[in-house]
Parts: sequence; C-alpha cells; structure tokens
Amino acid sequence: MRIALIVGINYYEHGGSLHGCVNDAHEVKAVLERHDGGAVNFDCRLLTGTGPTDRVNRGELKDQIEQLFKTDADIALFYFAGHGHIEATGGYLLATDSSRGDEGVSLTEILTLANNSPAKNKIIYVNSLIRSPGEPEKATARPPASSQPAPKKATPATPKPVPSASHKPGEIPSFNFNPSPNKADLI
Repeated sequence: MRIALIVGINYYEHGGSLHGCVNDAHEVKAVLERHDGGAVNFDCRLLTGTGPTDRVNRGELKDQIEQLFKTDADIALFYFAGHGHIEATGGYLLATDSSRGDEGVSLTEILTLANNSPAKNKIIYVNSLIRSPGEPEKATARPPASSQPAPKKATPATPKPVPSASHKPGEIPSFNFNPSPNKADLI
C-alpha cells in the first residue's frame, strides 16, 4: 500500500495569502493517484486551504501528518505547498490559522514522526515560501505587456532525480528542500 498526504494552502487568516499552492497540490495528486494505465498508484488524502470556509487548521494538519506516519505502508509520502517559517529553534509549516511562525507544525516533529514510522519508505517534499504570517508581500512592478520582451521558446523539461543523502539505516535524512516544485521529481 502506498499512501500520500498532499497539502496546498493559499489562504492565510493573518495575511500573506499565496497563489498556486492549491493548484500544485491538485497536480501532485493527479500525478501520484494513478499509473499511466489507470491502475491505482497512491491512496491520496488532499487538504486544501482556499479561503475562509476551506481551511487547513494547525490541529488538523498535525493530526493528518501523525496519521500518515502511523501507517504500515510501503510508501508514506507527505507533500506540503504553502508558507513556512524559520527561526532559531527550527522550521515550521504554517496552517491557515497560524498567526506566528512558531505556531505552525515543526519540521523537527515531522522528521521524528517519519523516522519512527513503521512505513517502509518515507518521502517528505516541502514547497514552501519562507515568510512570517502577516508579513507584507514585496511589491513587484511589472512593465505593461506591450513593453515586455517576447517570451523565449520553451525547452522540454528534463526529469531530475529526487534528492537523496546518506543516512543511518532506518532513518530518513534531513536536508534542504528544493524551493520550486518539479512534477518530474515525483515521477
């Protein structure tokens, strides 16, 4: 059995909402859920935070992560797209209701849950913008469309290997996560 918890949060109560995280989560779910031939690949649980009535609260996020890593699966995969926060005590993944960075779910705690999990293989993929809730977004000026250069021709994407690191048997490595998702990384 392969299970995945896929989280995408665009909406944050205390400001700094994002765009695209929920879409990324849906894309990851579509890639993982079925093989090319249509056979089931992963049993996916999707959590999204799109607005005041569609939220991912800290308690729910933490409970779902704990449940994921309690399962005796062949693969337990956790994907998160949303805000993150780093401070002297460590890093955190922020939920819709986080008002301070340290009110998120601790990355150290997530790694501990994964290391202690009966799952045979554990994958953690974090696509997170590191910023405190409520911190104003930096304004980005964009020239009018008529003054922008013509877009370059797209080149086909080359699949990249999933990052790995040396670690003790039975433990997953701690490493810096790639800040930009690439569906090819998950294939």
